[in-house]
Amino acid sequence: MDDIRECDTHGYFARETCPDCDRVGTLILSQKRRRRLSKYLSGALRHFPDDAGIELDSRGWTDAYDAVEAVKGKYSWADAETIAAVVSTTLKDVLRSMETSFEQHTVTLSKLR
Repeated sequence: MDDIRECDTHGYFARETCPDCDRVGTLILSQKRRRRLSKYLSGALRHFPDDAGIELDSRGWTDAYDAVEAVKGKYSWADAETIAAVVSTTLKDVLRSMETSFEQHTVTLSKLR
């Protein structure tokens, strides 16, 4: 798992340089923090929402604000931007591994599952 960086033009990426323009970008999250945040968030949403203080609806979704607050309660360095970066880069990695074309999208958090 690589650091997450942000390119001013192409958004979040998880490589040494932006895959679209080869710029280094701004560091958003180290690989260590990325792994911690990703594991905690997926565990909280899938396995221990009550323990994390997250309320899921009948379909397993939660308000992104509640997820952000739960993560901030665990990691003081985490915020909506770091969660958006993890979600965005994870989605890009999955789509690339499926060899599906992926156009740049802005991740706007409103609900998570």
